[in-house]
Amino acid sequence: MNIRMGRVSGSSLVKQVGFAGGPGEKSTLRMKFHDATLDFFKVPYLVYRGLVLAKDHSAYYLKNIHGKFDYKKL
Repeated sequence: MNIRMGRVSGSSLVKQVGFAGGPGEKSTLRMKFHDATLDFFKVPYLVYRGLVLAKDHSAYYLKNIHGKFDYKKL
């Protein structure tokens, strides 16, 4: 799966994020951390958008994504 990744600035945890779907869809969210890359499955687009727009990407990840979706380490 080819997911276009965008750089995240100012985060101590998250380096890059990307999403395979579009508005109104649930799809794969890819997150590149400093030590691993994970694909999260069936993530709503609004969750991805919230992550991109968050002032604190790490806090958003921990509150809205971590432990809430199935994932696979790449």
